[in-house]
Amino acid sequence: MFIVTGVELIQVQQDPEELIVSPGSSLKVSCFVTGTDDPYLYWYQWTPGEGFTLVFTSVTTGLVNPSSKGQFKSQRPGELQIVLESDGWFSTLYAQIIQVYQNPEELIVSPGSSIKVSCSVTDTSNPKLYWYKWTPAAGFTLVFTSVATGTVNPPSKDQFNSSRPGELQIVLESDGVNAQIIQVYQNPEELIVSPGSSIKVSCSVTDTSNPNLYWYQWTPAAGFTLVFTSVATGIVNPPSKDQFNSSRPEKLQIVLESDGWFSTLCVQVIQVLQNPKELILSPGSPLKVSCSITGIANPYLYWYQWTPAAGFTLVFTSLSIGSVNPLRKDQFKSSRPGELQIVLESDGVSESNSAVWYCAASLHSVPD
Repeated sequence: MFIVTGVELIQVQQDPEELIVSPGSSLKVSCFVTGTDDPYLYWYQWTPGEGFTLVFTSVTTGLVNPSSKGQFKSQRPGELQIVLESDGWFSTLYAQIIQVYQNPEELIVSPGSSIKVSCSVTDTSNPKLYWYKWTPAAGFTLVFTSVATGTVNPPSKDQFNSSRPGELQIVLESDGVNAQIIQVYQNPEELIVSPGSSIKVSCSVTDTSNPNLYWYQWTPAAGFTLVFTSVATGIVNPPSKDQFNSSRPEKLQIVLESDGWFSTLCVQVIQVLQNPKELILSPGSPLKVSCSITGIANPYLYWYQWTPAAGFTLVFTSLSIGSVNPLRKDQFKSSRPGELQIVLESDGVSESNSAVWYCAASLHSVPD
């Protein structure tokens, strides 16, 4: 199982952190990136008239496009470094030194945490103040604009709101940032029982409050079927079905049990081993997950996707080595390099792909 979420800890460190130069002076600024591999790097220019404008783009070491523009040039000497330089030809340009101080300067928050960031401006009077949002897909987007004290337009957007308590200060706040990592722990993680044995499996959930909890059953004939649903502590609907019953003793725990009445059922032990077992990724990161099967010969193999809105959806089906249908869907692709192995890959996941994936195996085809 892996969970794709909207949290990415990429840190950008500028050297020097702040640079104020007089007209005609040369400059050299270097940015170092950590927490990612082989990123795309950019230099943006901001002016009051045009806002943010993309000037330099680098997709790999040694390559910046364009290499120079106006009085400035850029280079990328290393995988995680980009440099901006000027020889000081801009002496004829109008220069006004406005300093912007953010408090805190850098803020990395866990999902669901509240935030409050304040920006103070000096060396100007009654400026227009802005909050911009930057994402890999859209670049810079203007979110909040303030033209005077006490006025911000719009006052809120999505989970964020902004205020301007003073002439030279603007504030950004949120009661809880929009990224949630919910972890599900099963005890025991894997259970293989002989016919007639009793079972008790417990699932505990963290990093959420009062969630809806579910038990799904998977069979080769029907695929995934929702069996038990719990919307609150002490309530499971239905409380029992066939040989199984379920209970919710605590807000973050659901239990599945059977007294062993299924001794007359046919049981075949097929083990599905996923590597890695659990994978939590940040947006833009590549992924590769492999599932290996034992206890069966030449099985049909599947990748299922689960989302809270749609439940389980069959995405990829493989009937034999080298054959997967479809080969690709959205940002994901799948391959079957061996009889007992199926692989799921993506060159870069996004927040819109947030889901839980499961691999499965069977002797026969399952319906969509």
